Amino acid sequence: MLLCAASPAAARRRRASNGNNSIDLNNPANINSASYHSLYNGPGNGNGGDNSNAGGNGNGQANGLDGDPNIPRGLSGHARPGGGGGSGSNGITYWGGPVMTKAAVTAYIIWYGNNWPAGHPALTVIPDFLQILGASAWWRMSNTYYDGANANVLPAVNFGGSVTLATSKTTLSDADVFNLVASTITSGKHPADLNGVYFLLTSKDVAQGSVRSNFCGSYCGWHTHGSVAGVGNIKYSWVGDSERCPAACAAQALGPNGVQAYPAGTDGMISVIAHELTEAATDPQLNAWYDTRGYENADKCAWTFGTQYTASNAAGTYSYNMQLQSTAGGTRQYLVQRNWVNAAGGYCSMQ
Repeated sequence: MLLCAASPAAARRRRASNGNNSIDLNNPANINSASYHSLYNGPGNGNGGDNSNAGGNGNGQANGLDGDPNIPRGLSGHARPGGGGGSGSNGITYWGGPVMTKAAVTAYIIWYGNNWPAGHPALTVIPDFLQILGASAWWRMSNTYYDGANANVLPAVNFGGSVTLATSKTTLSDADVFNLVASTITSGKHPADLNGVYFLLTSKDVAQGSVRSNFCGSYCGWHTHGSVAGVGNIKYSWVGDSERCPAACAAQALGPNGVQAYPAGTDGMISVIAHELTEAATDPQLNAWYDTRGYENADKCAWTFGTQYTASNAAGTYSYNMQLQSTAGGTRQYLVQRNWVNAAGGYCSMQ
């Protein structure tokens, strides 16, 4: 997860060490509300019991969220440029869980909410980004992560397409997110793909979370996994439109792909989506790659961007740190958070 700028304290992966075992504190069997508060005091400290084991309505069961809620920028105590920690020689440790190494990861989009009008840049820019991300130097950093058989995450990403769901509510719980994702699979809108990551992308009118921990107040996006009946264990992510709270979940007031009506949201989402996708690939079941503080690879570089360049469009001036060939021809620019390279001692980078 990526925590947001409004968060006063760093969220940690909700795990504790118990000898050689890792206890998933997302699981209500391992944590009660009292211990939640003692570990994670403050709205930016993760989702605790509210987001644990959210049950489906016959579709299956979701597991606890990853514990870095892609926190809004500016959080105190989160990873600093080139920072990190952990017991691994590269500042991050492999804990034995599965890693998405069998094939190139495929990203699927599910659009939800009442504010995705035809002119919204996200509808074209985000699918384009997911089609070209796999060929980027940024994604190749994921290739430095491997599983117990020493197989690496492949330096490629496939795009599985987009579907739109009818909007029935504008406040989603974690169980709602899981059920919506599962419904696209069980209905055949998206294929069942155990090597896929399903992104539920909600428009700015949709709230997500609880009073204690929520979009904009505590986090900007998250990823997790859950079992869908007759399918198996799927990986999925929720990311909200940063236009709802650009000061918390976008790095700048105008992004490279912003327009006058929607200046920040698309680029804010792209940065969060990239963050969550590499974490889902390297830590899909929340028991593979993270450091001793619980930070996954992208968490260790959250809200840091390295060298930036300045350009302008019809809406104004913006910063960017990545330029990729668009599937529509020409190039697109982006401002994407750095990632942690699992080599040479470990470090934050764009490549």
